[in-house]
Amino acid sequence: MLELDWLRDYLETDDSTRQERALAARLQERARAYAALPPPELPESIERLPVVTFTLGSDRYALDVRVVRGVRPLERLTRVPAVPPFYQGVVNVRGRMTTVFELRAFLDLPIDDSTPPQELLLAEANGLLLAMRTHHVDDVLFLPKPEINPFHAPYTLGITPERIVLLDHETLFSDERLIVERSSS
Repeated sequence: MLELDWLRDYLETDDSTRQERALAARLQERARAYAALPPPELPESIERLPVVTFTLGSDRYALDVRVVRGVRPLERLTRVPAVPPFYQGVVNVRGRMTTVFELRAFLDLPIDDSTPPQELLLAEANGLLLAMRTHHVDDVLFLPKPEINPFHAPYTLGITPERIVLLDHETLFSDERLIVERSSS
């Protein structure tokens, strides 16, 4: 019944009265926002880690920005037979065949493919370039190092209070299972 009352009130009110009410509501919301306590400022001396954050399923991850080479939509994926399930196939990135990597399969996490990841986060470390599938590449953040809590899971450096899992690119990109081709010297 409240919705009908609101609709009747809305239809019977002239534009100037409606605008005044909307302005009053906006000002009240703004006053509440100004009255809220600001987040505590961290001292300038606190070391911060620049990361790129991305969403994969319902989880958020972060990767050191220094290893990120780009972001692009997943377009033409070429499947490759007889590879582990964490290798989804290859894509052409600026004339270079790049392996598409599924982090959830690599970490043995559950995969719900009702909405498959359609963005690629290109990352290169330890001489290995991978296109990691993501649902969405979110942002570049500067994580305060003291706020990164230990998280005892493979290939991680820690987790933030916002539940962003910081990946350890050194360990991840050094895993023998990711080395598809070794050059013999």
